[in-house]
Amino acid sequence: IPRMLLGGIDLAKDVARIIPGAKLVQSAFATGQSNDAAIREHIDCELRVNRGRQETDPLELATVEEVGSINDYHLSIHALNNEGCVAGQSRNPLAATPHAFVWLPGREIQDLGTFGGPFSNAFSINDGGQVVGTAHADHSATHAFLWDRRDGMRDLGTLGGRDSVARSMNNNCQIVGNSFVGIGDPKPEGERAFVWTPVGGMTNLGDHFEGWSKAIAINSEGTVLGWRLRGRAVCGFVWSQELGAIDIVGEGGRGFFPCAINDSGLVVGEGDDSSGKRRAFRWTREEGLRQLAVVDDFHPSDVDVHGNILGNVYMRPWTCPYLYNAITGVLLALPFVEDHHTSVKSINRSGVVVGAAWKGSWKHSHPLIWRLDCMPVPSE
Repeated sequence: IPRMLLGGIDLAKDVARIIPGAKLVQSAFATGQSNDAAIREHIDCELRVNRGRQETDPLELATVEEVGSINDYHLSIHALNNEGCVAGQSRNPLAATPHAFVWLPGREIQDLGTFGGPFSNAFSINDGGQVVGTAHADHSATHAFLWDRRDGMRDLGTLGGRDSVARSMNNNCQIVGNSFVGIGDPKPEGERAFVWTPVGGMTNLGDHFEGWSKAIAINSEGTVLGWRLRGRAVCGFVWSQELGAIDIVGEGGRGFFPCAINDSGLVVGEGDDSSGKRRAFRWTREEGLRQLAVVDDFHPSDVDVHGNILGNVYMRPWTCPYLYNAITGVLLALPFVEDHHTSVKSINRSGVVVGAAWKGSWKHSHPLIWRLDCMPVPSE
């Protein structure tokens, strides 16, 4: 806190006097006016895209374009369907509270609103344009929601606790996420994975697990992917109505953190190898867990219907996007923005990818769409 705001008091000396040996290493004070000025600040940034051409192929793997302008609003794209529609969270104008949005090609960005509170976020959209996420019911409780163009936002409720969030849905309107089960303030041990259907409502999938659980994805076959606490480690799990829950445990009982599942049941994620290094893995019920032959710092984010794995390589000084080709086993570089972190999040069956480029704060984030020009598709 600057001394001019404290009537000449030297706070650093006073702290040291009260607590011998203590040292004030940094202090700051931001006024409402300075915050407003930061929000209004325009960021003039002309993106320079490196096309990511492969050494063995002079053709570009993909084209990339920016969605909108960060000087007008901020978009965080979290989900993409096979029709090219996207959903996520927006601030429009920048000073506004963030709300869930959906954007259909040829239409304006649509604010999905809330249940009366200040905040909402969207995490998944199916091919029918239905969206799921979480929204404030008041200034404390957040509830999972289902939105469609006809009926608007529908509250999916909870498993008895205060908060819930819907993470993923398929074209059959099967929805998965996590909810707290105990009354009062949410506690980590009280979180449970759920599946919701129009007929059965919300069902607790984590009732028989020993600890907390979360459901993060569901494929077209109704197979649920999630995380759960297993002993002292976190493991992945898949659940289906026919087979129940099957754990996906890392090598030697270590943790495993899945991130995506495709319609054939292929799961991708990351876990620690025998040396404690975080690696990328794939899993199927038939073959179990197998480490991917990729660079050490490749972190998967999604997998398409053909088994191609989307991900990001964290290399200094910037993050760059890649696609692991399921046919050749080769890691292909996608176009990236120079002097920015560039990260990909989701891919659809048509080879459309969504992600973002950014430098620092949330204000300096460019939502991006890649379109693969030569989609790697396995031969018959």
